[in-house]
Amino acid sequence: MYPLPPANRRSEVDLAIRIVAGVFASACATAYLFTVGMVLDSRFNPNSGDVHGYGIVFGSILSIPIGLVLSLLVPLIFPRRLWLRAFLVSVPVYTLLTIALFVFVVSE
Repeated sequence: MYPLPPANRRSEVDLAIRIVAGVFASACATAYLFTVGMVLDSRFNPNSGDVHGYGIVFGSILSIPIGLVLSLLVPLIFPRRLWLRAFLVSVPVYTLLTIALFVFVVSE
């Protein structure tokens, strides 16, 4: 079996993972909010200019994978000992938000 790296080396790797995850999570969060906003604007704004509903279609299609990547990246921002707990919170919250978005948009 391989020996464990020194404690300071592991903390440097963890810090690098957290920083990279934070950068990508912020980019995904921006894209996710844009796509969800596009869906909601297309659905509920009478003056949206989206008369054919492409905002709903493409926003819905794009928001699912972007949100999934976001829900998998956000837990990596936390310290390593909290990753499992953060995954157990972020994935169900993402699932509930996605279901609520589609129920809210499709209703009526």
